[in-house]
Amino acid sequence: ERNYFVDEGVRLPSMLKTWRHEHIIEKEGDGAKITDLVTYTSPFFLLDWLMYPFLFLQFAYRRPKYRKFFG
Repeated sequence: ERNYFVDEGVRLPSMLKTWRHEHIIEKEGDGAKITDLVTYTSPFFLLDWLMYPFLFLQFAYRRPKYRKFFG
């Protein structure tokens, strides 16, 4: 079983042109697996690449929080 919801940017900070964050929740055994799919663009191709490590770390930080909260 798979459920999801999407956050899509309408009013964004000037460093972003587009933002789409898909939250996917899938049943896995007795629990669930949460996957974050993020796509974004900035006004400058190079800025897209420079932002990637920061966004990656921001979402990686959530993993232990999810585990602690959901057990």
